[in-house]
Amino acid sequence: MAKKKQARTEEKSKAEAAAPPHRLAVALLFLFVLAFHFTPLFSGQASIQWDAVDVHYTLQKHFSESVWEGRLPYWTRYVFSGYPFLADPQVGAWYPLNWPFFLAGITPKSIQWELALHTLIAALGAYLLGWHWMKRVEPSLLMAVAYAFSGFFTGHASHVGIFQAAAWLPLLLLAVEKALRGGIFWLTAASSITGLVILVGHFQTALYCGFAVACLCAWRVIENRKLAVRAWLLLALAAAGGLAIGMVLINPGLQLAGESVRAEADFTKQTNSPLTFAALATLIQPNALGALEGEYKGSGDITQSYFYAGLLLLPLVAMGIWKSPVRSVGLVLVIPALWYALGPDGGLYRLLALLPGLGAVRAPVHLWFVVALGLALLAGGGLLAFRERIPAWVPWVVVLVLFGDLMWRNSIDNRLAYAPESFAALYGDKLQAFEQNLAAKLPPRERFHAPYPSASFGPQNHPIDAKTETTYGYNPLVLRRYSEYLGAAQGNRKLINALGARFVLDLERQGVAVNEEALPRVMLPKRVEAVTDDASARQRLSQLDPAEAVIVVGAPKEQDPSGAAELIEQGEGFYRIRYRLSRPALLRLAEAYYPGWRAHAGGRDLEVVSVDLALIGVRVPQGEGELLLHFKLPRFAAMAAVSALSMLGALFLLWLRRKECCNVPEHQNPVQL
Repeated sequence: MAKKKQARTEEKSKAEAAAPPHRLAVALLFLFVLAFHFTPLFSGQASIQWDAVDVHYTLQKHFSESVWEGRLPYWTRYVFSGYPFLADPQVGAWYPLNWPFFLAGITPKSIQWELALHTLIAALGAYLLGWHWMKRVEPSLLMAVAYAFSGFFTGHASHVGIFQAAAWLPLLLLAVEKALRGGIFWLTAASSITGLVILVGHFQTALYCGFAVACLCAWRVIENRKLAVRAWLLLALAAAGGLAIGMVLINPGLQLAGESVRAEADFTKQTNSPLTFAALATLIQPNALGALEGEYKGSGDITQSYFYAGLLLLPLVAMGIWKSPVRSVGLVLVIPALWYALGPDGGLYRLLALLPGLGAVRAPVHLWFVVALGLALLAGGGLLAFRERIPAWVPWVVVLVLFGDLMWRNSIDNRLAYAPESFAALYGDKLQAFEQNLAAKLPPRERFHAPYPSASFGPQNHPIDAKTETTYGYNPLVLRRYSEYLGAAQGNRKLINALGARFVLDLERQGVAVNEEALPRVMLPKRVEAVTDDASARQRLSQLDPAEAVIVVGAPKEQDPSGAAELIEQGEGFYRIRYRLSRPALLRLAEAYYPGWRAHAGGRDLEVVSVDLALIGVRVPQGEGELLLHFKLPRFAAMAAVSALSMLGALFLLWLRRKECCNVPEHQNPVQL
């Protein structure tokens, strides 16, 4: 018995001695991530900036505070005269990795920790994917460094959703590769990761991850046509499982997109953010377009055309293309993604825009993270090709030199990675001034109007931070009807009165003026003007006096000139109104209209309609009583149940089939080393 135990111990020791030093590689990646993000994580003179503050910090903070108050913020009254907050995918409300931060409380530094966490996910995922394809530690480690610390992630440090979703691509491709060999575990893993990418809340990046998966599967089918059925079935099942997990976000997100200004956008033939050949120079010279210092000379957003991944990258890529066993799969990721990123002029973008979803994305250059992963793989392959011809210590030095280069260029000396000032100096002091000098003086149930969100008040979405009701906000998914209403208000200033805007920013005098003509939040207009359709309503807005009339699509009806309505109580997505009418009448509420508002009075459901194109109208019966209005996202409970059950089912299958995790048969066409 003792001899058998000793033999097993010896076998275990031999196996451990022969095993690759994964622990060292993983430890190095942890240290690399900590070093790379050290300044923005721990320095008081470093801050998140731009959309990381204006969008992600503000939205996440509001959601976190609402959860701690014991409610879900389906609606917010602070921006755009009311907005379906929880329908906005950018909140990331249902992404599991955000929840520890939600429960701990969102701060500017917590957003930075989210970025650091996903840098680690990208690095570990790229390392595991590299090991799967190359079976060598140093090339896999180099691939991880070249991807996770690349210019794409630095450039998009202010776009938390893009950053988070792109971080999962290596693990998604790894799961797909293993699922092609068979087994329920890896198929479930591919579905689960797809669901996570969707729940991040950046649909465009999720579609681009799907693009990379499709390219990989297509290549595997070209290599071995016997895999065709398995590959396309895998794609279908992984997509279906991911969609089921993400349904709690997808359904309200698509509805919001359909009601927003994006619904009428057509990017199939023209887009504002294609890849330019000039931007490729940043692969060699980080400041080729002036993104790091001086005047920016590139096209589009300054964050979209920064790709630096180290001076060693392109020489290693060239070596990988020349003599690497992984060059085929690397080029499969690089070439189609580069072609698509060129936009409509490249041709592939125009063709794929005919597919569902891809015709609605406006920034093909955001696909660069797929190119970055392919280049990182080719660079690792370049190191792999010459690994046996050089001393054993040289590959480790190459990895360290590459990381040092990227840390200096993409973190320490890079204004895209973070702002070299404190959050208070950039945003906090301005927000505090807004709260003290304006928000505190605004009467209850009154709004502040400005033509656009001003950076002089702090974050672009400062009304949410300050809990102040305003007519404006910062969001690419602003409601289309409401946007058209504000557009009409530029020519007809009386429309601002109907929004209950007591304070108005006076641009000419550079100050805030009191609007004495602001109307009450709840009104029974003297008359109803009926129009045939929304187009007629838009035309009529230019002449409308909201103090006298209300516009509604449909048949004309008389108002009650002696009626009265009074707002009794108001909350987030909730109104209680007392009314007295001698005949049925149409009530106007100065709140943005959106499907999901419900009205009740005397035990009866009342009809809620859109009035004045963009506001809420309720048809109130005659008599005296109280009217209750509340907002819930349509079909939210059902979609949440689908997501929850799908996620639980995926977790159960992963646990049930856990033995398959490390017991997958070799691919019929493995990479030959």
